[in-house]
Amino acid sequence: YQDALISKTTAISDVAITQAADARSYAITPNVPLNVLIGVALGLALAIAAVFVAELLDDRFRTEDDVRERLGMPVLATIPQFDPADWGENPWVKPLSVESFYQLVASLRYSSNDPPRTITFTSPDQGDGKSTVAINTAISMAMMKARVLLIDADLRRPSLHEKLNVANDRGLSDVLVGLASFSEAVKPTEHPGVWVLTSGKSAPNPVALLQSPEFDAILEQARARFEYVIVDGPALRSIVDSLILSIKADGAVLVISSQKSDGRAVGAALQKLHSVGSINLLGVVLNGMKPETRESSNYYLGAGQSIALPSKPSSG
Repeated sequence: YQDALISKTTAISDVAITQAADARSYAITPNVPLNVLIGVALGLALAIAAVFVAELLDDRFRTEDDVRERLGMPVLATIPQFDPADWGENPWVKPLSVESFYQLVASLRYSSNDPPRTITFTSPDQGDGKSTVAINTAISMAMMKARVLLIDADLRRPSLHEKLNVANDRGLSDVLVGLASFSEAVKPTEHPGVWVLTSGKSAPNPVALLQSPEFDAILEQARARFEYVIVDGPALRSIVDSLILSIKADGAVLVISSQKSDGRAVGAALQKLHSVGSINLLGVVLNGMKPETRESSNYYLGAGQSIALPSKPSSG
């Protein structure tokens, strides 16, 4: 027993003291500054990754180069997105917008050896701005001393009468069914040189009306009285109205929105237009571009100059 007790008390322990217990050397967890720093670094990395992925998946058309490279179509004009409330801070935006429509008119005039006089405006979806672009194109043409007729051929969701603040008591559908004559239905607008043929009363079968010989007769009368005829057609998403209008016109213009039109919607619209060989697709208008600040704003509008601005580009 004594031998066992001695062995027990003199045995070498396998535990070694490496540091004496001292309250001053204790670590406090969690380490808040370190954790905050790590969190900020991880958050920044995730944000950069999210922006990169969003940019990669963003299929919208942001620039003219996007349109040319991805669609292989000529860009007739780029229409900036602007708000009249910003004119005080950015006075160059107003003349830039006017200049863009003058460029569109010039592009249409020189788009072919035989300049188109009857032009259909359409878009992939509602809200891309085709109606407002059509109105401003007509106003810009009238500023160049041309007589222009706007025809609201969107018999499903008409909007020209609201945008131009004219009555819609008699219009295209009334002329097509014989309830009014062409001369009775055409109305002047507040813009000199611009007349409008509104949509008229709601029609149960727009496709049949637009395909009718009566519509061809309306276009003939319009060509005889006006130098240019701008036809505002419906969007191409799920109906064929604009295909009919594009066939009957001298040329068609596809308006796409840089803020919302994606590759799939634009591709589907182009496929419909290209499916009919007789359609003369003049090109693309890129609408709603965010304007960039110009260092030399006097290049667009010198001191003391003024310029008339067409209707504000917006959705429609």
